[in-house]
Amino acid sequence: MAKTPSHRNSSAELNPEGTLVTGQTEPNTWVEIRDPVTDEVIASGTSDDNGDFSIKLDPAITDGNSVDVVAIDKAGNDSAPVELSGSKDTQAPELEATLNPEGTLVTGETEPNTLVEIRDPVTEEVIASGTSDEDGYFEIPLDPALTDGDKANVVAIDEAGNPSAPVELSGSKDTLAPKDLSANLNADGDVVTGQTEADAKVVVKDKAGNIIGEATADAEGNYSVTLSTPLTDNAQGFVTAADAAGNTIGPKTVVGGKDTIAPELEAELSTDGTVVTGQTEPNTWVEIRDPVTDEVIASGTSDDNGDFSIKLDPAITDGNSVDVVAIDKAGNSSQPQKLTGDKDTIAPKDLSANLNADGDVVTGKTEADAKVVVKDKAGTIIGEATADAEGNYSVTLSTPLTDNAQGFVTASDAAGNTIGPKTVVGGKDTIAPELEAELSTDGTVVTGPSQTPGLKSVILSLSK
Repeated sequence: MAKTPSHRNSSAELNPEGTLVTGQTEPNTWVEIRDPVTDEVIASGTSDDNGDFSIKLDPAITDGNSVDVVAIDKAGNDSAPVELSGSKDTQAPELEATLNPEGTLVTGETEPNTLVEIRDPVTEEVIASGTSDEDGYFEIPLDPALTDGDKANVVAIDEAGNPSAPVELSGSKDTLAPKDLSANLNADGDVVTGQTEADAKVVVKDKAGNIIGEATADAEGNYSVTLSTPLTDNAQGFVTAADAAGNTIGPKTVVGGKDTIAPELEAELSTDGTVVTGQTEPNTWVEIRDPVTDEVIASGTSDDNGDFSIKLDPAITDGNSVDVVAIDKAGNSSQPQKLTGDKDTIAPKDLSANLNADGDVVTGKTEADAKVVVKDKAGTIIGEATADAEGNYSVTLSTPLTDNAQGFVTASDAAGNTIGPKTVVGGKDTIAPELEAELSTDGTVVTGPSQTPGLKSVILSLSK
């Protein structure tokens, strides 16, 4: 309370809120509250019969602002002004605050020794606080950090409880991976398309971790990545998308559905050359082809287990060959497997046969290693032998062929194919001539048949 003596001994004081001036002066005296600079009357009242007065102020006198209180008696005499100063602090502290790039520290300046609070802008919950030093500087750590556009309000509160206007801080650090990522591989396995965060970098890696393609999403988040190595045959690719801060979503897996692998094939030809059997992928088309013209001469389909059996007509024999090819549903062809007909159906090409003069040895030439058999007219084997590597043979007969007897020579290869028979005729004469003779009655002449019918030839004349 400040008192200024006057000839009327007026006194006045201001309540702590700065809203009420009370005091004492002469009874029933006019009291004015004046602006000390302009002398403008901002409030007034009259003392009661005891000289007490109470005058309300609106607005209140606070924050060191002052007024003059003057009592004016009925004669118009002014008391000396009593200066009153509002001690109540109603001014919010000034505040400057910044957030570091990591979103982990709020620094700034305000009034010295002032409480600073970091508040949730929605709930007003205090999430961190600290006090400025004697110079008004403060540092307040944040945990968790303020990132990804999240906001906080910084408020300084002075000792009188006046809060500053909140300073809004926004975490600029991006710690959020792109929200979405879709990835689709085309049928050929060489392009991945999809959608993710705008401007995100999209990378495709193979199973070994090698980058096989990358691109940047457009403003709508659409992207298309052409792969340096197509993904086929169930090969996997792994797609990630990273924003400018390096936050990554993924990987998303794409699988190459295109079949580029030729089916495996095993095939064999039956011994008689009439059936090709084997195994390949299940339900796969199998063709038997002419190896020269590539013409399909037979075909079939493998069963659910991959087994197949394809008949050939005519048979593949005598060293002739075919190619067997399996073709899967994607059109991939196996390597042709060559099959050769081992069955020999061709008789030896040549056979010569010569009977020696005695009729007991047949010699000649035929196919190498052929079996040579000599039979008589009754079909009885009378000799056999095997031709040598040059096809020469010699057969000694168990029964010689003489006197125009015929022998029949055949040659058979290992498969039983036979050439012949060749006929040989025994030229050796081993039969004695027939003889008829008679002696004349006188015993002097031996006669026999003449070459002339009805006549007798004199064979021998005898003399006594």
